[in-house]
Amino acid sequence: MSITADVHRLLRLRQDHAAWTLLRADTAPAILALLGRHFDRGTRRLPAPELFARLDSDLQTMRDEGLDFPRTGQAYCTEWVRSGYLLRRAAAGTREETLEPTEGAFAAMAFVANFTSRRVRPPNPA
Repeated sequence: MSITADVHRLLRLRQDHAAWTLLRADTAPAILALLGRHFDRGTRRLPAPELFARLDSDLQTMRDEGLDFPRTGQAYCTEWVRSGYLLRRAAAGTREETLEPTEGAFAAMAFVANFTSRRVRPPNPA
C-alpha cells in the first residue's frame, strides 16, 4: 500500500471512527469522564433509566462546580447514540432498553487512560 493510500485511509478513519470523533469533540473530557465513571471494572451495559439517573446526578454535581452542562442525562445519551459513542439495545424479556459504549468509545477511553494512569518510574541511578 502506498503512503498516499495510508494517508487517505487515516483521513477517513479520523472523520468516521467513533474513537477518533469522540477524542475530537469539544466535550470529550466530560464524555470520557462520565462514560468512564459508569462503564469501568467490567460494566459494559446498563439499563437506560439507571444510566440517565446516574448521569443526572453527575451533571448536577458538575453544574454545582460551575461547569455548563444544561441538558439531562437522557438528552446527552440520545446525542451520544447518534454520534456513535453509545449503543441502545432492547433488554431481553423486557420493554426496557440498555445502553453501552461502542467499541470506539471504549477505545477512546483506553487511549486516554494511557495518559492518565500513574506509571511507576524506575529509580534514578545516582
